Amino acid sequence: MNVRVIKNLVFVTWIAAIVALSIIPYSKNGVAFFKLTESGMVLHFVGYFVASSLCYWAFRKDTLFFILFSCFSIFLFSVVLEVVQLYLPYRTFNWWDVAANALGIFFFVAIWLLSWWKSKE
Repeated sequence: MNVRVIKNLVFVTWIAAIVALSIIPYSKNGVAFFKLTESGMVLHFVGYFVASSLCYWAFRKDTLFFILFSCFSIFLFSVVLEVVQLYLPYRTFNWWDVAANALGIFFFVAIWLLSWWKSKE
C-alpha cells in the first residue's frame, strides 16, 4: 500500500468516525448512553481541526483555493450532520456545535495561512 492511499484512508476513517459519533444515540437516563464529555465544544473544535489538517495532509495542495474550498466543504459537511440531528429523536441540533466546528476549521486555516505567508518570505 503506498503512502497516498494510507493518507486518504486515514482522512476517510476520521470523517467516518465523525459521522458515527454524530449520529449514534445517547441519553441522560442511562439507556444507550454514549457521550464523551458533558460539553462537546472541545471535541467539536478538535474533531474539525483534525479533519481539516488531515484533508490537507492527504491531498497536500498548497494553494489558497484548495485550502478555502476544502475547509468550506468540511464546514458544510458539519452543518449537514447537525441538521441530520434535527431528525434523529435521540439527538439535538446545536448552533454552538456548529460554531465550535467552524472555529476548529478557522484555526487550521489561520495556521496554514501563517505558514504559507512565512514560506513566501
